[in-house]
Amino acid sequence: MQFRRFCYEQNRTVRIGLGAESREVSLFPDVCQLMEWLPDKVAALKRGQPTTLDFPERQMAIQFAPHGKEAVITVDKFGSHPTINIWNVDLESTLQMLEGFIRELMGLAVASGYLTPEQVQHLVTSAA
Repeated sequence: MQFRRFCYEQNRTVRIGLGAESREVSLFPDVCQLMEWLPDKVAALKRGQPTTLDFPERQMAIQFAPHGKEAVITVDKFGSHPTINIWNVDLESTLQMLEGFIRELMGLAVASGYLTPEQVQHLVTSAA
């Protein structure tokens, strides 16, 4: 798939916004693996369902637990130095950040010639 090629050839560190916090991940393999599920996970959050973003290469899981207009975010870092961070965020702002992340990433893939706008539309809507 062209998106995987984009992530591999254009690999860099990017930040995913989580309210006032953010976490660094790499396009390859972190985002490459996540993108297949991210639109579904954002849709689940919109429906008020809890969801988790797993980053096995980073030894990290980000859990979202919506409660009304807010969400509790838990970042569980495992491995040799495990940590757990928990904070509350505005759910709507967090959804906007995640959707903006998807749009920005897909825009980079289109601008770099790896995907067409039609492929992006299919990638985003087939998952959601």
